[in-house]
Amino acid sequence: MSDFIGWVQAIAIVLGPIAAVWVTRWMDQERAERDRRLDTFRTLMKTRRLRLSQEHVAALNLVEIEFYKRADVIAAWKEYQKSLSVILTEANITDKDRQRHFEEQEELLTKLLHAMARTLGFSKIEQLDIMKGGYTPQGWADVESQQNLLRLLLIEMLRGNRPIPITPVINPTATSPYPPPPDEQAQPATVLRTDNVPKKTN
Repeated sequence: MSDFIGWVQAIAIVLGPIAAVWVTRWMDQERAERDRRLDTFRTLMKTRRLRLSQEHVAALNLVEIEFYKRADVIAAWKEYQKSLSVILTEANITDKDRQRHFEEQEELLTKLLHAMARTLGFSKIEQLDIMKGGYTPQGWADVESQQNLLRLLLIEMLRGNRPIPITPVINPTATSPYPPPPDEQAQPATVLRTDNVPKKTN
């Protein structure tokens, strides 16, 4: 019996540090994996109203890697990717259909974020909160719309499909808040000479 106990103690002495190192490394790996998933989720959440941003697209492309063990997340990600892969053109879709398609993409993104939230332990986050939440200044939307319009107009002009608008301006008159410069042809101002004035004597 004492020999058996001795062997057990010897094995524990040898394997104890190894097991402790293995458990520590396993915990570090799990923590790092969760941190990467959380970072991907946070990026998608903060850019869910800016789906054309580079941050959003980059984080979306990481979902397949960071959540590969989560079947529900991958299934929602594939559905969203399928909707994003649809090419919309003026020939095959109307404005109403386009709006419906964008609303469908928003719903699919909401389902994806909800599945990711449940995986990370945020079980109290509802889909409606994700869909209706988030804030984007109207100025950002205006700037993005204007940049897209300018880009399209420039492409049309470079392709020769749209003429370059030119507005003639005849005799433009410049307005300035400053007085005009003196005329060089004008007569010089009269200089008062004092050398011929008699000096006053006491």
